[in-house]
Amino acid sequence: MSFKDKIKNLEKDGIFIEKGKDAKKITGFKSGGIISYIAYPKTEEQIARITDFSLKMTGECKITGNLSNTLISDRGYDGILINTKKMDSVEIYGDKISAQAGASLRKISDIALKYGLTGFEFASNIPGTLGGAVCMNAGAFGTEMKDILQSITVLDCHGKIFKVTPNELNMRYRHSLVEKNKYTVLSAVINLKEDNISEIKKRLSDLTNRRYSTQPKMPSLGSVFKKNNDKSAGYYIDKSGLKGYAIGKASVSSVHANFIVNTGGATTSDYLSLTAFLQEKLFKDYGLFFEKEVKYIE
Repeated sequence: MSFKDKIKNLEKDGIFIEKGKDAKKITGFKSGGIISYIAYPKTEEQIARITDFSLKMTGECKITGNLSNTLISDRGYDGILINTKKMDSVEIYGDKISAQAGASLRKISDIALKYGLTGFEFASNIPGTLGGAVCMNAGAFGTEMKDILQSITVLDCHGKIFKVTPNELNMRYRHSLVEKNKYTVLSAVINLKEDNISEIKKRLSDLTNRRYSTQPKMPSLGSVFKKNNDKSAGYYIDKSGLKGYAIGKASVSSVHANFIVNTGGATTSDYLSLTAFLQEKLFKDYGLFFEKEVKYIE
């Protein structure tokens, strides 16, 4: 049976598969080439099947959420991206939330507010999904995902589904063992606390104002570099006078130096060239190496 015939069988079994999708239309930076296939499983059984299929047919498995911090090569991706956005259910159990990996952080935050649950405000304006947030231990304003997670349900490369704790995933600053262990995040249970809805609204409003007053509105992938210990790349990029520095149509944001923005028609190569330049410049001038925070698929 040919590859295309196997794809058709997956579709017959209810897995929606998009073909020939332009990455410019769906990634945060609005760059990249054509993605051959994007599969959108709805259930744990479907994602297990499509993951197994991808591994057997292509030797790799690429799981994505809403592609808010992912670059796609200008040549595109001639394989299968597995997108979790249709796995987005969110349920309340007292002061806990159980959510699937594809649920957006905004959706979880809105539901937490509706039920008077506090603790998730920090993540309300992070433009990603729960799965991605767990993988990179996303955080903002001094709080990280590991601080509120009770358990995470994962799928391993052998098709087994089981629960792990944040400690078992060695979650720390912008790190977890999800990728190294070849896990796929399926869902997670979040520990929150009851609070007055009006107080939660005030905190959400304050954090939203702080975030949008310090971050650019043009297309970007969020923070370019992780911190080096407690040292911020943005501080040193700004100190070097590189706000506004551009390669092609990719430019260091004039609002926040640890953001690269698409000023109109930027390519993935522009972004990669600019990040490489910044890494080299900061290491040469300050002896500091800053690791990239953005994912790259080619």
